Amino acid sequence: MKQVKGEMEQQIDWLQHKCQLRGMDPDEYRLLNVALHPMDIHPGDFLFEGGESNREVFLIHNGHVEVGRPQNRHKWIDLGPYGDVDFMDDEESELKESVILGPGECVGEANLFINPAHVLTARATEDGEVLRMDAGTILKICRGHPNVARCIVESLKKSLNPLHV
Repeated sequence: MKQVKGEMEQQIDWLQHKCQLRGMDPDEYRLLNVALHPMDIHPGDFLFEGGESNREVFLIHNGHVEVGRPQNRHKWIDLGPYGDVDFMDDEESELKESVILGPGECVGEANLFINPAHVLTARATEDGEVLRMDAGTILKICRGHPNVARCIVESLKKSLNPLHV
């Protein structure tokens, strides 16, 4: 149990000092830490894709994630009497106007406030770990702790600026 407590304190310390979500008091970081769920990522893994309406926020713990506007390469396949089908090959999809985010940065928070469907796509560029939070839990925390909401909005302002969203 002591090791688990030590790991939890390390995680809270990371949130306070290395994470883009700055300005919360220690109790708010502890509350946020309970809502985090670690998830391993590998090159090419999508956290979300443009058009999806998943409502999760990801904190990059280690590794890097490319975020940009999806630009898929379309291949039309003739299915005879059934017509043509637009086939997109994920292997060949590209992200334009993209940025690379790294440890401590947040991705997906725009969908908490702006639009239920993602405009951008987020894809891992290397092995790493993200800390996933579902929107319902985050919004519940924000209702009870307005300072957490303010910190998320500040993070959102920083992350949207380079993407011209």
